[in-house]
Amino acid sequence: MAKKTTVCILTILMVLSSVGYIFADTSSSVDAKNNGGITIQYESISRVRAELTFNGATANPVIRVTPIKGVTVDRVVVDAKLMRVGSSTPVKTWNETVYDNVIGEFVWTDSHRVISRGTYYLSATIKPYRGSTLLETITVESGTAVY
Repeated sequence: MAKKTTVCILTILMVLSSVGYIFADTSSSVDAKNNGGITIQYESISRVRAELTFNGATANPVIRVTPIKGVTVDRVVVDAKLMRVGSSTPVKTWNETVYDNVIGEFVWTDSHRVISRGTYYLSATIKPYRGSTLLETITVESGTAVY
């Protein structure tokens, strides 16, 4: 009987101790914009995707920038770097101004033939503009790609 009671008490304690309480801090040092219950990280950009693929020795970087609906973005300046993992020196750098396409997305793409095998990634700074006004600066990195 004592054994059953001990087992029951230990089981209850284990169940109760596995329950955790988490309290989220509601104040933030970054002013996030609230749009219908969804917190938006940026003021003018809804989504930024950086991708890097290889076709043989040719690196094919792509950056897609989608503005928030209702926000006017005239152009996006892309400062991109093709980086080799483990090195702080860029393999290739680009600085391009990109204008929106038919569906309102800003897409930058290029290619570069790499010399040596390794693991690479794309690092970029995105600067959306309305007229001559810089709206914000966004930094993004792609996942890694192996050549």
